[in-house]
Amino acid sequence: MTDSFHKSGFKLQVEILFSLTQIVEIGLISENLFDQNISNKQYTMNYLLNLLKSAYQHLNHIQIETFCIALFNKCYEIQSFKILIRDFLVLLKSFSSNNEEIFSEEKNVKIKN
Repeated sequence: MTDSFHKSGFKLQVEILFSLTQIVEIGLISENLFDQNISNKQYTMNYLLNLLKSAYQHLNHIQIETFCIALFNKCYEIQSFKILIRDFLVLLKSFSSNNEEIFSEEKNVKIKN
C-alpha cells in the first residue's frame, strides 16, 4: 500500500486490511494464535507498531501508535478507515506528489452522479 507504484490497487488493499483488522478487533478467532499469554489484538498491534517503526524511522513512536490504535477504532466503518489510511500515506509523503489514484473511487461516484 505504501509503494507508490501500486496506487491502482488502493481500494482492494484497504478492503483487505479493513477485513483483517475487523476480524482481529471483534475477536472472530477465539484462540490466541501467536502467544498464549497475549491476545491476538495486542499481538497484532505490537507487530504493526514494530513493523511501521522499523520501516518509517522518520515518524515518532506517538504517530505510529496513534495510527495503529485508530486502525482498530475505525474498523467498523470503511469510509473512516479509508480516510485514516490516506492521511497516514500523506504523512509518509509516499503519495504527496500525485495522489489522484487513491481518490479514484470517489471521482467515479461523482462522475456517475
